[in-house]
Amino acid sequence: MRDRIAAGGTAEEDERSADWIPLLPASPTDAVVVGCGWGAVACALAAAGARVHAVDVSADRLAFLVVRAEQEGLDVRSVRVTPGDVLALEGTFDLVAYADPAWPGGADVDGLAREAARLLRPGGHIAWRADNAVVPGGGRRTAATTLRARSAALRRQGFSDLVAYAPLPGRDIPFFHVPLGGGVGMRYFLTHILPLVATASPDTLRRYGVPLLLLTLAPYAASVPGLARLAETLVPGGLLIARRGTSRAR
Repeated sequence: MRDRIAAGGTAEEDERSADWIPLLPASPTDAVVVGCGWGAVACALAAAGARVHAVDVSADRLAFLVVRAEQEGLDVRSVRVTPGDVLALEGTFDLVAYADPAWPGGADVDGLAREAARLLRPGGHIAWRADNAVVPGGGRRTAATTLRARSAALRRQGFSDLVAYAPLPGRDIPFFHVPLGGGVGMRYFLTHILPLVATASPDTLRRYGVPLLLLTLAPYAASVPGLARLAETLVPGGLLIARRGTSRAR
């Protein structure tokens, strides 16, 4: 993707859906993708070498994923569940990805955090896409689905090293997630993401001048006291990545 943006191109929709994977602190070997949709995240994880269980409520989407995985030569196991039986899985994994913010039962953030803790090995990670309740036109968004609410639910279940990311306006640019705050997320951003501005072609700079400007300003904005907390409320969506501790909360 970095080569494409340097050449003036844009990422395909599938790549944009899975562009958060490099933000993970470690490459997963066993992963669960909940709300797999048409398989962008599941296939990207499998292509990176993970054994993937793709979970969805839609038989059509899972059937499409099976064909797609076979065509791409990827090892993806599809699992259909009902909304009332969200994670009918056994075993342990090192990544649980809630890829669909509108997943049935998504308002039960404590329940989803608890299920993730059950499935994860100690030290494993959760990646959780979130909508935001405040932004106009939010539809099914509720106060329970915000970044702040999901962050609190993860902490109650003993998760740590939590980093929240916000998307830049306009998702035609890959690696659009900006960390809200400092720490490891900001270090990754400064090392791997910010240099994209320097490698962008003149055509890319013309087409995406405003988002790229915001990209360069993000580290300064994140350092302003209280601004990251405000962003957790105002951004239209986001991503949470956190690590499961050695013991589960009760």
